[in-house]
Amino acid sequence: MRHLVILLAVAACSSSYIPQTRGRVAMIMQHGGPAYVRDGEIIRHGFMGSGLVRAVAGNPGAEHAAHEYRSRLGWGLFYGLGGLVCSTVSMVVAIDSAREDSSNDVPTGVWVSLGCLVASFAGFGYLATAEPYRYDAINIFNDTTVAPPSPQIGPPGYSAKRETLRMR
Repeated sequence: MRHLVILLAVAACSSSYIPQTRGRVAMIMQHGGPAYVRDGEIIRHGFMGSGLVRAVAGNPGAEHAAHEYRSRLGWGLFYGLGGLVCSTVSMVVAIDSAREDSSNDVPTGVWVSLGCLVASFAGFGYLATAEPYRYDAINIFNDTTVAPPSPQIGPPGYSAKRETLRMR
């Protein structure tokens, strides 16, 4: 039963609609994760947002925002996970040293562990600031990219079908 619930939850995090507007980037959900659509091509989010960089390629302002997004994801995750590992290791060392030394002083390892935990929270907080840059990259790309003009036959207001009928 649990597997069925997980399968349904992942299936619910997907969309079958693919935007078709040329010259624009749209964000969709595919296989439970974000993906981008540009000119009908689906670009997966990729590791640490590499797909966003590819999706907005060719627009310097959007590329800058996409690189900032990717940088904040990477450094935030690095410091967040690094702080957790440091905190865990220093707490284990502090507990081990407390067993050997029966004094009432707080072991230095506990203070190091708390410092690493604060660094971890700061790293995850920095990671959380990445999300606005994703939307900035998409919006900058869409606002500064000019859509290709639609082909027009004859004067404005006449369709190709009407023009063909007039020639007969």
